[in-house]
Amino acid sequence: MKIKVFLLSIFFLLFIVLLNLKLENISFKIINKEKLTTNEEQKILDKYNYTNKYSCNKVKVIDEKGKILGNYDLETYVAGVVSGETHIIDDSETFKAMSVAIRTYTLYVTDNCKYSIINSEANQVMDNPNIVSKKIKEAVKSTEGEILTLDDKLVKAEYDSFYKGGNFYCDYKYCYNTYYKVGNNNIKPTTHKIKVPKSYYNDLAGGHGNGLSQYGAKYLSSIGYNYKDILKYFYAVGIKISTIIKPNIDGLEIDEDNFLTRRTKPNRKNKFYYTNEKANSLEGDSTWYVTSRANEILNEQKISYLKNPNDYCNINAFNKSYEYNKPKKGAIISWGKHLAIVENVYEDNKIDITESYIGLGYYGIQMANEYLNPTGKFYNEKTNIEDRKYNCENNNSGCFKRTDNISLEQIKNRWGYDFKCYIYLID
Repeated sequence: MKIKVFLLSIFFLLFIVLLNLKLENISFKIINKEKLTTNEEQKILDKYNYTNKYSCNKVKVIDEKGKILGNYDLETYVAGVVSGETHIIDDSETFKAMSVAIRTYTLYVTDNCKYSIINSEANQVMDNPNIVSKKIKEAVKSTEGEILTLDDKLVKAEYDSFYKGGNFYCDYKYCYNTYYKVGNNNIKPTTHKIKVPKSYYNDLAGGHGNGLSQYGAKYLSSIGYNYKDILKYFYAVGIKISTIIKPNIDGLEIDEDNFLTRRTKPNRKNKFYYTNEKANSLEGDSTWYVTSRANEILNEQKISYLKNPNDYCNINAFNKSYEYNKPKKGAIISWGKHLAIVENVYEDNKIDITESYIGLGYYGIQMANEYLNPTGKFYNEKTNIEDRKYNCENNNSGCFKRTDNISLEQIKNRWGYDFKCYIYLID
């Protein structure tokens, strides 16, 4: 009898162990399925410095007595603080740099918006969202979700106007002071000397000398720094501009040179092509696609939409070539009245290009200026708008022509237009 009981006990224990192993395997499979990401997708996420460690539901803003002033979306709050903190500064790159710093500081001091933040100089001063300028809103929108990280940790992204204590002094041309290059709590901050034109003197509102100086940023912008350069100048060596908004990776492939090649149409949540799922310009027009794609390649809204495709050869911010046989990956191609993007260059004198054109629609190019009015509504009864909607918008093509592989000889002339120039977005 004892032997039977013993054997039954052993059998029961083995059954439990096997059952647990099976359950663990089931659990493991479910977890992996939820987190499934391909290697190519992960490379793209890494290239955009995407992090899912930080987020914000609502920013709870209180006054100095603890009274709740409101609960705001993070981007609305950031715009209000840019307006409240920048005083009389009116510079887009400074606004962008401030947007990233403010967004980071907000997440840092509220622990991902778990705690409230005081609307005062002790934390940050927020203006009423209703009085925020269009220029500030655009700067905040162009940096949406971007934060500063160092070793995958949030930076305490402090900022001020321009510190007038400590080692402050002016000569006949500039005013100077020593600032700390803020990083994270595990790294002792280094110092560096910054300067601003003496003509700024009466506007300098003081501060503490930590992180970013607003007037220092304004000066750097005036000599050609963009907001990313400004942030890297003021904060610790090794900081990254990361994003808490998952990049839209639909239609992108990463190649051997770490270049993000577009293979299919972007979807309507891609901020470089669409705002609130509506095209930023005339969807299907070559200027819409190429400008959006160029900004996607640069990973910032750097190029503005130009009405005339021929004007793209006059953009001064990039090097250019007027020889058709010198393509480079990521370059804009202009044929004067049409534009495309070089996605890849091969040794057999062929290249991959992407392009978009309203000619994919039934009525062709004549519909370009008759498709949308400034409010975004369809109009002009003389044009068959339904055909345009069907061919370009409702079929999810966006008048996007999938990647074409063409020869350099074909670059000489495209759709009846002669080659004008390459605009090199990547040196």
